[in-house]
Order: sequence, then C-alpha cells, then structure tokens
Amino acid sequence: MNRTIRDYVIQKQIGSGGMSTVYKAIHPALNVPVIIKKLDLLEHDTEERFKREAKILMGLRHDNIVTVYDYFVDGNDKYIVMEYIQGVPLSTILEKRGFLDVRIAMLIFREIAKGLSHAHSKGVAHRDLKPSNIIISQKGEVKIIDFGIASASEEREKDETKVALTQTGLTMGTPAYMAPEQLRDMRLATYQSDIYSLGIILHEMLTGYRPYDLELNRPRKKERNIAEIPFFLRRIIYNCTQEKTNKRYKDVLTPVKKMDRFFRNITHEEAKEIIAEYAYKNKFLDSYRKTKPVYSSFIASFIESPHRKYGLAIGIPLLIAIVISALILFTDTYHIIFNRTTHGKVEILFNFPLRPALQRLSWYRTEKKLPDIKRNPGLYEDRAKELSSVLYKYIREEYADLLFNFKMNAWLIRQKEKGKGIIKKEKLLLSPKTYVRILDFDDFEITLPESGEIPEHLTLSSGILYKEKGDYSCSMLVGGASHRTYFTLLPIKESKETLQLSHTYTPTPRNKVNFNFTFLDRKSRKPVDNVDIKIYWSGAYQSWKDFSAKKVMMENLLNGYSYYFKFEHPDYKTIRNFLIRVDRDQTIAHLTIWLDPVKKE
Repeated sequence: MNRTIRDYVIQKQIGSGGMSTVYKAIHPALNVPVIIKKLDLLEHDTEERFKREAKILMGLRHDNIVTVYDYFVDGNDKYIVMEYIQGVPLSTILEKRGFLDVRIAMLIFREIAKGLSHAHSKGVAHRDLKPSNIIISQKGEVKIIDFGIASASEEREKDETKVALTQTGLTMGTPAYMAPEQLRDMRLATYQSDIYSLGIILHEMLTGYRPYDLELNRPRKKERNIAEIPFFLRRIIYNCTQEKTNKRYKDVLTPVKKMDRFFRNITHEEAKEIIAEYAYKNKFLDSYRKTKPVYSSFIASFIESPHRKYGLAIGIPLLIAIVISALILFTDTYHIIFNRTTHGKVEILFNFPLRPALQRLSWYRTEKKLPDIKRNPGLYEDRAKELSSVLYKYIREEYADLLFNFKMNAWLIRQKEKGKGIIKKEKLLLSPKTYVRILDFDDFEITLPESGEIPEHLTLSSGILYKEKGDYSCSMLVGGASHRTYFTLLPIKESKETLQLSHTYTPTPRNKVNFNFTFLDRKSRKPVDNVDIKIYWSGAYQSWKDFSAKKVMMENLLNGYSYYFKFEHPDYKTIRNFLIRVDRDQTIAHLTIWLDPVKKE
C-alpha cells in the first residue's frame, strides 16, 4: 500500500535537500498529481520561511506562477502542497544548450515577466529569481517557483519574520543574479531588484553566460558574443541591469511591450507549443515562422535576411527608376525635355485688395514689412499677431461671401486662330496663394510669408499650367462682375518665363439693407406675434424696435456683412446668436424663423 500524508497518496520521493524533502503525490479530491514539500529543518527561521512561502504563494494565482493548493501541519511536520509541473528548470536547458534562439528567449522572457507583474501587483517581490526557479513544462508553460525569501509589501511594518530573515548584512539569494542593492542589504530589495535579475536571465539565455559571474571556476558553456545580440535587446538588458534602481524600467511589462511586435501573428497556445518543441526536441514548429525575424540592426538585416538582400538588390534600381520617372512626369522636367516646342507655361491669378486693412496698422504705413524675426523676435511676434488679426477680420467681412470656401472658378478657352470659334473649354479652380490657409469648411487662418514681406492682395492662383501654344481667353465671374482676358501662349522654347494673367477685384459700393422677419410656430405652423427681437451692436444686444426706429443706426446696416440677432418669447425657446449673412446684391433680407414651443409641465 502506498504511504499517505493527510489523504495525499505518495507516489515517490523526487528530491531531498538540507531544508526539505519533496514528494510526488495524488491530490485526494482533484485526483491530479501534486508536489508535497515537507520541511525537514525545525530551526525557527527556516520554519518561518517555509510558512512564509506557503502564505505568499497561496495569494498568487497566475498561469506563470506555480499554484499552491494547501499548507498544513501534521504532527510536528509542516507541508506545502503545490501544482505538479512535468518539466525541467530553465537552468537545465541552458546547461545543455548554452544559449537559446533569440525569439525563444524573448518568448520565455515575456512569460516570466507576466508572472512577475502579477506578483508585483499583489505587493510581492520574488528576490531570488534565477533560471533554476523557472520551470519549463513539457507543454511549453513557463512557471516561476520558490518564493521562499519573497517580500510582501503589506507586511513590512508588522512581520517580525521578515526582519529576522533580512537582518542588516545578511544576504539571501543567488549573488550572480542579485541586484547591487540586494547584495548590500537584503532589506533594500524592491520590484526593481526582480527586474535586474530578469535582465541577467535574458543575458544568459541570449549569450550562454552571466555578465557578472562570481563562480570563477565554472566550466564555460557554448557562448554567443553579446555584440551579436540585436541592439534593441541589448538596450533592454542595459535598462534592466542599471546599477541605480531609478534608472531601471519602472514596470516589468515595459520591455514586454517592446517585444510584442514580433509575436503579433501567433496565439498564446502557439507560443507555448513553440517553446515546448524547442526545449524538448530542439525543433521549430511551422507556427514559429509566424514570428517576426529579429535582426542585429536595421542595416544588418539586409545582410542577415536573404529576402531583404534580394529586395535591396531589386529595390534600389527600381526606386531610382521611380524617382526619375516622377521627376519627368510630375515636374517641369517632362515639359522642358519633351514639350518645349509645343507647350507654354501660364498661371491664372485673381487678387483681392487688402490695402484698406493694412493702412489701419500705423507701423505698416512707414515700414511696409515685418521686423527681422532673428533680431527682434518679440517685436516680430507682436506685429505678426496684430497683422493676422486685422487681415482675418477684413477678409472675413469683405471677401468671405464672394468665395465659396475660398475657391473660385475660372474658364480657360482655347480658341481658333484670330478668335474664330472655340477649340476647347476647360474649367479651372483657383485656390489661395497668399495669406489664407483653409482649415475646415468656411474657416481659415492667416499665414504670413517667411520673408517678412507683406503682400497687399489676397491672391488666388490656378498654379502653373502647361498648355499647348496658341490663342486663348480666360474668364471669371466675381461679385456680379465679369473678368475676361485674351492672350497668346508661346512655347517654352521661345518664352521660358511663366505667363502670369492677373486680375484684380474692384469692390462695388455697398448699399443699405433692411430686414423683414416672419415667425412661425414649428408645431402648429401658425404665425407668432410679439417676438422680442434684439440685434448685436457695439458689443451688446440692443432692442431691434428701438434700433430700427433710428435712421442713423439703420444707415450702418450694409449688405455684404454678417449680423447677429436674438429672438425671445415667453412661450417659445430662446434663439441666441442667430447669424444672418447678407450677400452683396441684397437690399432686403426676408427671414422666416421657426420657433419651438416650450413644453409646459
């Protein structure tokens, strides 16, 4: 009959050391294999450490941390019951292999970091992280074990055991993996100390050796030069193993996020299968190919990757050909080379005067330009701000109603010789060339020339057009006035300069405008009387009844401008800041306004 311990059927003893004996057993309720760890030494410190490990592990539940099922006392003996993992320590794999494939090392690192992150989130630092405390199962699971000297933050003020275990000058752990502060004093160990140990483990997985190895007589394994490691992984090791804790990663998952981009195409289950196949069979599954290759550096990738090497050999000549083709097809080069005898260059411009606005600036009348930005940055900023404000307001008031989102149509007509008939008619779209940069619909901002020069016009341009030589006419309709120009376009060979056809807007006199209001109930569709109308004027809302009764005030209402009104009625919802824009050709604005009744309780 098999021996039992507290209903656990012992199958065999699988380990024994100075402090404990380890058995494989069967859980009585779950009927699954478990590990039973029995404390052999009965010294107070050892007993407390054993109890401490059980207490900490039972509070941690994560796929990357060994699960503890139970802790109990049977007579004078103390036991921990934990998850049975069919696998081997990472240290055993490293002893056999020396170093690991780069992507396998990254996959294992990510799993360890996830387990550590969970422990840290529960206030627990491991403090003895090393390859022998990392188990790789035959299913590819990565499990952290042995939290025997872990620290739990919530116990710092009340746990006498911790004080006993971490007396000043006492070092517990494995020196080759311990952070400098932990070597000096165990009580200084923090989460950053675990991050340091994890950086050492990554270094060992990638190179086959520890960077600060105190075991001088240790037989050397198969090794890889650290210079052969991809640069970004060297940076991760560097940031993990900084001497000062405040220079290390603040969170253990930070380097994991940097690695994740290499494994976006594989699932967690595939990752475990890849680790298992590599660890136990030294093979790579097909799913391994889904991981992104890791190169020493971006430049080295073109040497290390045959695909990139061939791509580079083909890509450079192709890129050169594309650039040359683009220069020929989309710049002046094409026309200068191929069409210099058949085509000419022309630009259609339309100018809107800004001089009245500029004359409002006292400094402009004498200086005509902005100050040097390098010599007088403060003065430049003040004047540029003032100039932008004046131009924005003037353009908005004078020209916004003439231009639909600051675009203007023009028609370029190719004519037969001596104006006898039309060969072709083409519609052009002119856009701002100076000052105005369109933002969203019906909104814009003022941009000033870098030179500091201040053009006196808002200029719209067609851009440079390449057209067949011959006779043309160009026509535009702006503000009810027609603008037409006849011209002959010479080929580039005869005239290298661009022919600029410029038109200037002449504003028509503004007329007085009257407003006629009709109010309707939106629900009943019946007229609404006694609506209180107010107009925004001189910085405040004024009664429309009083305003419209004064002739001198009404003479200030001109077409081509925008006006704000407010409508109030006790039985209807108030309409505030109602904008009315009056076109240049309007002398009376008939307005029908629908009012929404107030819901009565």
